[in-house]
Amino acid sequence: MSRDQGFLCDFIELGPDWYRSAVTPAKVQWHLDRGWNVQRIATALGVTEQRINRVMAKKKVADAKPKPPITNETLPFGWKIVRGRIEPESVEQWVVRKITEDRQNGKKLEEIASDLTKLGIKPKGGGLWFGRRILKVIKEDEKLWVEFRGIGQIP
Repeated sequence: MSRDQGFLCDFIELGPDWYRSAVTPAKVQWHLDRGWNVQRIATALGVTEQRINRVMAKKKVADAKPKPPITNETLPFGWKIVRGRIEPESVEQWVVRKITEDRQNGKKLEEIASDLTKLGIKPKGGGLWFGRRILKVIKEDEKLWVEFRGIGQIP
């Protein structure tokens, strides 16, 4: 059995529409990497060649957009730039540790936000603390600690 026949058998077992649900750049690129041409991809995905070309054109536009520069204002709460390196900001890291501890002790996000507001601690960029902002601080801090232990350089 050839590779294409095996693919066809898998396709039939899963049903006719499982693969056609979304034409994504990643799905199209996967096929292109395996030597498929646009016509063959369009047939396999059940769409027109123009649709495949539009999807890939959107990806090229998205890839070409310049990334905003990293500044102290764009870094997450608890981090700063020192001599071209991203480093933890000591006072804000104390707040991040408090947020993390409170969350691990079972406090609700809104309660943590209320506590920070009562203490007079402002989030980066001003405004008020709320649950989603607290969750974002926790997730971004975890991500940056992994990067900081690795390289820590601004790309």
